[in-house]
Amino acid sequence: MVSQEKKEIIKQTAFNLFSKNGFEATSVREIAKQANVNLAMISYYFNSKEQLLEDIIEEKLNDIKIYDTEITNSKNVEESLAQIIEILLKKILKNQAFFNLLHSELSLKQRVVSSDVYYRVKKHNDTILQTIIKQGIQEKVFFENKLLDTLSIYILGPYINFILNKKYYSEKLQLNSEKLLENYINTILIKNITTSAINLLKIENDNK
Repeated sequence: MVSQEKKEIIKQTAFNLFSKNGFEATSVREIAKQANVNLAMISYYFNSKEQLLEDIIEEKLNDIKIYDTEITNSKNVEESLAQIIEILLKKILKNQAFFNLLHSELSLKQRVVSSDVYYRVKKHNDTILQTIIKQGIQEKVFFENKLLDTLSIYILGPYINFILNKKYYSEKLQLNSEKLLENYINTILIKNITTSAINLLKIENDNK
C-alpha cells in the first residue's frame, strides 16, 4: 500500500512539473526532490522518464473515458446524445492541464508519444457516440450522412481549441475571472457545440 502511494506521488509530482515546465526541461532529479523520494525509487517504478510520461498519459486518458454508468436512461435520442457530449466535454475541461501537456508532446517530432492508449480511449468514446447516433438513425431522428464517421472532429475540435487558447478567448470574450470562464464553457460553449453536432446529424446526404 505504501509502495503504491509512493508511485502515485511520483506520477502526480511529475505531471505537475511536466505541465509547468515541459517534459524536456524537467529532470528526474527534480522530480525526486519534489516528490521527496530517491532516484532509485523512480528507476524502480519507471524504467525511464519517457516511461513515466507514458504511464501518466495512459492514466489521464482513462479519466476521460465515458462509462455506461454515467449515462442516465432517456427515451429521447437527442437528449441522450447531448448528455454524452456534455459528459465528454466536461471531462476534458476537468483535465485541461493534461490536454495542454498532451498537445505539447504530440506536436514534438523528435519524440513520439505512444498513441495506442489514445486511440483506444478515442475508439471507446466514439463507439458510445455511434451507438446513440445509429439509434437515432433507426428512429429517423438523424440521417445517415457523410458526417457520421467524423462527428467527433466537429465536437472536440472547437472545444479543445478553446481550452488550449483559453487566455486568448478569455480576453476576447471579456471573461475576467476563472468563474466567468467556467460558467461560459458550461452554459454556452458546450450547449452550442452540442446543438451544432445534433443539427449536423439532421442533414440529408446529397448523394441520396
